Amino acid sequence: MNNKKTATNRKGMIPNRLNKFSIRKYSVGTASILVGTTLIFGLSGHEAKAAEHTNGELNQSKNETTAPSENKTTEKVDSRQLKDNTQTATADQPKVTMSDSATVKETSSNMQSPQNATASQSTTQTSNVTTNDKSSTTYSNETDKSNLTQAKNVSTTPKTTTIKQRALNRMAVNTVAAPQQGTNVNDKVHFTNIDIAIDKGHVNKTTGNTEFWATSSDVLKLKANYTIDDSVKEGDTFTFKYGQYFRPGSVRLPSQTQNLYNAQGNIIAKGIYDSKTNTTTYTFTNYVDQYTNVSGSFEQVAFAKRENATTDKTAYKMEVTLGNDTYSKDVIVDYGNQKGQQLISSTNYINNEDLSRNMTVYVNQPKKTYTKETFVTNLTGYKFNPDAKNFKIYEVTDQNQFVDSFTPDTSKLKDVTGQFDVIYSNDNKTATVDLLNGQSSSDKQYIIQQVAYPDNSSTDNGKIDYTLETQNGKSSWSNSYSNVNGSSTANGDQKKYNLGDYVWEDTNKDGKQDANEKGIKGVYVILKDSNGKELDRTTTDENGKYQFTGLSNGTYSVEFSTPAGYTPTTANAGTDDAVDSDGLTTTGVIKDADNMTLDSGFYKTPKYSLGDYVWYDSNKDGKQDSTEKGIKGVKVTLQNEKGEVIGTTETDENGKYRFDNLDSGKYKVIFEKPAGLTQTGTNTTEDDKDADGGEV
Repeated sequence: MNNKKTATNRKGMIPNRLNKFSIRKYSVGTASILVGTTLIFGLSGHEAKAAEHTNGELNQSKNETTAPSENKTTEKVDSRQLKDNTQTATADQPKVTMSDSATVKETSSNMQSPQNATASQSTTQTSNVTTNDKSSTTYSNETDKSNLTQAKNVSTTPKTTTIKQRALNRMAVNTVAAPQQGTNVNDKVHFTNIDIAIDKGHVNKTTGNTEFWATSSDVLKLKANYTIDDSVKEGDTFTFKYGQYFRPGSVRLPSQTQNLYNAQGNIIAKGIYDSKTNTTTYTFTNYVDQYTNVSGSFEQVAFAKRENATTDKTAYKMEVTLGNDTYSKDVIVDYGNQKGQQLISSTNYINNEDLSRNMTVYVNQPKKTYTKETFVTNLTGYKFNPDAKNFKIYEVTDQNQFVDSFTPDTSKLKDVTGQFDVIYSNDNKTATVDLLNGQSSSDKQYIIQQVAYPDNSSTDNGKIDYTLETQNGKSSWSNSYSNVNGSSTANGDQKKYNLGDYVWEDTNKDGKQDANEKGIKGVYVILKDSNGKELDRTTTDENGKYQFTGLSNGTYSVEFSTPAGYTPTTANAGTDDAVDSDGLTTTGVIKDADNMTLDSGFYKTPKYSLGDYVWYDSNKDGKQDSTEKGIKGVKVTLQNEKGEVIGTTETDENGKYRFDNLDSGKYKVIFEKPAGLTQTGTNTTEDDKDADGGEV
């Protein structure tokens, strides 16, 4: 390429002469450098030493390497430098799911008044509990589906991040800083195509309306698409607010913890459900710091809020606010209450923590007169806890208190529990109550509520049988429960422990933590169980500390991300596990105590400089002589091994040029020939004094 400037504009150039210059080959660090084409170029001894020297200050950007401003250099990173930090979204986009999955089936029926209605609610829960309430005829068959199942079509673009180091003394730090506090970003999480659908649904033949039969295999599904603004960061929060008649979960109450995962099991946001406000608050993890353009869709199983939506064949406004986007839909609800039955029961709810069955039994809805009235409960796989005093008997004074949802307002009922003797027998698996209580006859109506706790010693499938024996015979109702793909028994409150420790900069690269070495802030850390399932993720604080809390005894794995500009140090150096580096992936065991020994060390990745000199070879001998001057303004282009341009600069007034912050590797340097000059001889003497050519 010809330079349009005349030779007289070049310092030290002689007009009307064809001046000579040459090229030379040289190695810097591990990089083989080819320099020059038509220019005299050399790398002096002191420049060779500088090229081998690791820069004291590391460029923190993954996307740009900038040479000193006085050299007027602009550069971009070799694509190879990004391959470990960049992921490309494919057609197989990640899917997002919510935590907690259990399958709960309930079937209940009354022998005296057969019905063939079948109800089912399904959910995918961690313990996969299934319950079936049975009798001579089927009343309901309920299966509790998961809080949130398969959010679909999630797309992301990886973010590059910068780790900024703080000068802190690790040895003086004994605690982990408070979790990163973010802000509410409801306005930055956008939801579209929101819908509340009835899965299956039952058409009322009289009205033609599709109804939600809460105990007859129907579920509600909340669906939506969403996008997340790139400005959202770790610690920021958003909310799902459910309305008066609508909540997540099913017969089994929603778990307090409702984490949002992608299809690979990475936690995107950690959710906490508050039953008092009927709101789930999600807190973003560092996933949103690593990826941009996060979008997707989800499908969440929900249920009518039984204490408010109480009446069969009634349309209730199911309302939800996702972030700042509100949606509502009228849904006709039917629980299938049979007002003509003298004995009917339902599982009001299953406690998500201890899996106890909270039962409601309606006795004598038709208000018949009995001269004998004995109520018996038999538990299989469950036990009563008499000390809990949660076997309650309420006298009904208003027929309307028999609400269809089996969730009566007990504050408006007359508590007559103290008037009766509840006789427990069979190791607290049987409870008997004489409802006449010494009277010769009675037409009183009762609502009985009980709590049945899983019996850890039982190997039988769970079942709750009710009988009401009167002068006319026996009526019975049975609720049975069985476990599928997991255990439904409560293990009590196990002591919880912590796991974690520290990520530090190993400045002397010996693989050991020294007193003067500092922690690294902003390193991503992922916790997994022994099966490789992601349990949690966090980011190191300003002291390089991290910690996972609330863990039971067991074996866990911890994965550390490599911060930008760093290289993992030697793992397991020495014999002291408390001060060595455990590498990028390590295993930690909790056994009745905290484990705070899982550390990872990194040192700054060496960066190199490349360059030297373009000069006027006045005697055309291809050698740098002490009297020969540098050429100013020569354009120099740097390419990587693939031929991609990663930087350009111009020689300064002394003919010097330099590219900084380069990784170890092979590069090509191309010089633009000044007008009126030609290449001098190449490789004519020692490599630090000869010319290497115009392109090397």
